[in-house]
Amino acid sequence: WIVAASDDGRISVFSLLDGGTEVTKVDEAHPDYIRSLAVHSTRNLLLSSSDDLTVKLWDLEYNCACIRTFYGHAHYVMMVKFHPTNPDLFATASLDRTIRFWSTMEDTSSSPLSEGSELFVLEGHESGVNCIDFFSSQEQQRQAPLLASGSDDKTIKIWNYESRQMVHTLSGHTENVNAVIFHPTLPVIASTSEDCTVRFWQHQTRNDN
Repeated sequence: WIVAASDDGRISVFSLLDGGTEVTKVDEAHPDYIRSLAVHSTRNLLLSSSDDLTVKLWDLEYNCACIRTFYGHAHYVMMVKFHPTNPDLFATASLDRTIRFWSTMEDTSSSPLSEGSELFVLEGHESGVNCIDFFSSQEQQRQAPLLASGSDDKTIKIWNYESRQMVHTLSGHTENVNAVIFHPTLPVIASTSEDCTVRFWQHQTRNDN
């Protein structure tokens, strides 16, 4: 699949199987701007996050039907990211200064049953959070369950999300940080900022608690 979203709240899913192109469109996926999309690595699932303060989970196999909606953020949800090894876990970044972790499984205690389950919240940034990335490979996850976040407070923070603790703050950008990514094999983080720079940072890979 190739998945695209637009400012009018539409999601378009392009299936390239069998040598053809089939397009499925969801015209009113969100009532406000869609900020981020994430496709599951092994399941037919799509996540979308929006300025409407919600995240939605979609079934790509069955006409991109909405499976459930996740509520909890108090400002725009800037990014959504599936966990690289746990198929039922994902994280979100928001301008409400929080990073939230969620389960894709149905929350049977909620009403209606289509609502998703929030697991926990990471707080520590002084301004909105624009971007997140997981320490991605299985080997990296065994070394340390880490997540990086970039913020309008001009910093990058490294979190141990199992202990729910912030373990490092990387300072150097002079404007908002709008993208952050772990190197797939090396202990390196790359970041971009509205200060028009790309910076590379070395980080520790041990399990900080």
